[in-house]
Amino acid sequence: MITLTQVKQELTLEGNDYNDLLTWLITSVESVWDQMTNKVWASTTHNETFSGDGSKCLFVANPGLADVTYISVGETDVISVNNTSDSAIASVSVLSTGVKLTLNGSATTLLFADYATMTLLSAAITALGNGWASSVYSEQGGWASSNLLEFMGRNCANNLIDLSIPYEYLEDIYVNADTGEITSYGFVPGINNIRVKYTAGYTVDTCPAW
Repeated sequence: MITLTQVKQELTLEGNDYNDLLTWLITSVESVWDQMTNKVWASTTHNETFSGDGSKCLFVANPGLADVTYISVGETDVISVNNTSDSAIASVSVLSTGVKLTLNGSATTLLFADYATMTLLSAAITALGNGWASSVYSEQGGWASSNLLEFMGRNCANNLIDLSIPYEYLEDIYVNADTGEITSYGFVPGINNIRVKYTAGYTVDTCPAW
């Protein structure tokens, strides 16, 4: 949120001799500020998980709420993944951009951009060979793979792991962008069952004055 031009004006510097150093310092200062406040201040997309307790409101963690992509409740399984190699150490992760499969320390990431549906993604996992196997549940093969809920490092060595999508997307929600408060008729009780994907933070143009 601090620009190179602003820093050079403040320091009355001309030319480009110190651009790399100043850019590094800007990144460092912003990173330290994030750590000190335990928030991300630059405009970023976030995925947060909450445990519903029946209350009607929740607060996102980061300031400058700009947009809510969705709020979901619960999950439903759409793809299974496992690896049947003998004496293997295998894990699966769902990242923001794709599915990461790790076998004995060697990782392969299948991007949602390349395998846009559950059917294509599942087939690509099986096509890797080396013990990888996957199948699609029910009639959800046409769903977008990018809807998969994120998680990291679940053991799938001779162990079936389910990849899931949100069970229900909430419709009646109200957002207070100033406070980061999101209200609904009531968030269903459960453990880590509420997921919020949103964009928050500031750009150079929208950052509040000191």
